[in-house]
Amino acid sequence: MSSSHKLFQETPTLVRDALEGAALIGGHPSINVSTSNVLSAPSTSNVRVISGGGAGHEPAHGGFVGSGMLWGAVSGGVFASPSTGQVLSALQSGSSDALLVVKNYTGDRLSFGRAIERFNAASTAKAVMVVVQDDCALPHERTGTTGRRGLAGTILVYKVAGEAAKRGLPLTKVQALAEQVASRVGTVGAAVRDDGQCELGLGIHGEKGFSVEPVFDAKLLARRMVDMILVEDKTRYTLSLSATGDLVVFVNNLGSATDLEVNAFQKHVLEYVREKYPGLKSIRVVSGRLMTSLHMHGISLTLLVDPSAEVLELLDATPEDVGAWPGVAKVSLSQFKAGPSTAVAAEPAQIVKGPVLSDATAAVFKGALREAANALIAAEPILTEYDTIVGDGDCGHTLKSGASAILSHLDTLPVSHPASTLTALSTILENAMGGSSGVLYCILLDAAAGHLASVKESNPKEWAVALEKGLQAIMKYGGAKPGDRTMIDALYPLSVALIQNSTDYKGASAKAKEGAQKTAELKRANAGRSSYVGAELSVPDPGAFAVAVWVEAVVKALG
Repeated sequence: MSSSHKLFQETPTLVRDALEGAALIGGHPSINVSTSNVLSAPSTSNVRVISGGGAGHEPAHGGFVGSGMLWGAVSGGVFASPSTGQVLSALQSGSSDALLVVKNYTGDRLSFGRAIERFNAASTAKAVMVVVQDDCALPHERTGTTGRRGLAGTILVYKVAGEAAKRGLPLTKVQALAEQVASRVGTVGAAVRDDGQCELGLGIHGEKGFSVEPVFDAKLLARRMVDMILVEDKTRYTLSLSATGDLVVFVNNLGSATDLEVNAFQKHVLEYVREKYPGLKSIRVVSGRLMTSLHMHGISLTLLVDPSAEVLELLDATPEDVGAWPGVAKVSLSQFKAGPSTAVAAEPAQIVKGPVLSDATAAVFKGALREAANALIAAEPILTEYDTIVGDGDCGHTLKSGASAILSHLDTLPVSHPASTLTALSTILENAMGGSSGVLYCILLDAAAGHLASVKESNPKEWAVALEKGLQAIMKYGGAKPGDRTMIDALYPLSVALIQNSTDYKGASAKAKEGAQKTAELKRANAGRSSYVGAELSVPDPGAFAVAVWVEAVVKALG
């Protein structure tokens, strides 16, 4: 679903090379080079648990070979089922019974099924297959006779089966435990498409999902995916979780999702299931990059509902020499008690020294703040577009967050006291804006407030000096200067114009706009995130452009 670009060219031996590379650092697993792509480990158990499928889902399945999980993993090419010969070779490499855990894809079922038939016809040992079809996204009309897709829930199935085999349980019992897990597990995936939309309910090979929608925030996405698994829907397969049962939550990184995204999503999933099912006996969490789809930027959510005590014991056990298994975390239910927000609230504005405005002037001041904030919010798309080209793409969102925070606190600001208001704005922006731009605006406001607190009268001349003080502070601490392709390229001409004529607001605004536009002619940035961009830059600096936006809005409000 994400970019198809690869780090290096795919070769015929890529999958085998990758498995051999994993085996070199994995301890006892070895590659059966005669049939290629078969990863196996020594075993003295009565039952060997084997899985596999196409490559491209690493670390699944080879990364889970070890005592207490898989005895063997059979890999085909990228997104291609292994051959019957490969599977049969794995079966013939041992003499004990075997349980084959297979994702519900036609090619896998056929290759593994044919290998089982051939093995059983020639061996005194017995092989059986458990097919996992944990997809809860697609409607019945799209699954047809093929059935639901096998997804990340497969890993939980062979974790339980592998531990059961390690403990010496017979094939019938290992199979029954695997089937119990397979029948109680459901999965939904979500990933970002190349067009920036969210594909909800997609498969692990990028197959079309349930729907294509705008990108959700983490909380909404988590709730939507939980509901797709647990809320009864006669058009799709769903699961039923008892109010006082046990729940296993498996959050799987499909490839390139960041830890930031995965952890935030995980938090909202846990809070939501606790909210929906306050009487749950226990919640366990498995989280990590376990079954991927190459570099897909997405997450899958798997829920195992009401597992038996025996299944939980097997799931909790730590396998040996299985580096890809992250372990099982038992969530303390007391963690979900409501507590104070971790966000730092803006401190009440302190009334400092300085001039006091009349009610009429204070109303104009408040109106100017409102216009400036609204203008920045409206400019977010173009600021984001510019910053995506020259920086890290966050300028528009950062300034929008700051502007929104100002609007939410606007009625509480002591606008009759300009120095106090600027100090309060600095605190608000500190809490609402991340990155360098937030700190720079805070420095500007603090320095400007310091000047206004030292004078007796509020007039255009003193406001011009206050802006100059703020600009000097930014240059002192930020290190940038005019011509470096930063916000200073708009602030500096603005400040110079106001010092020369403090009442020519429109003229000063024009200078700020002109300075911002000229940054497009500066092909290289000497400061800020843009300085790391090697290519020539062809759009205005977003920070300077933003200054021109809010200055123009302020001038409009002043009339």
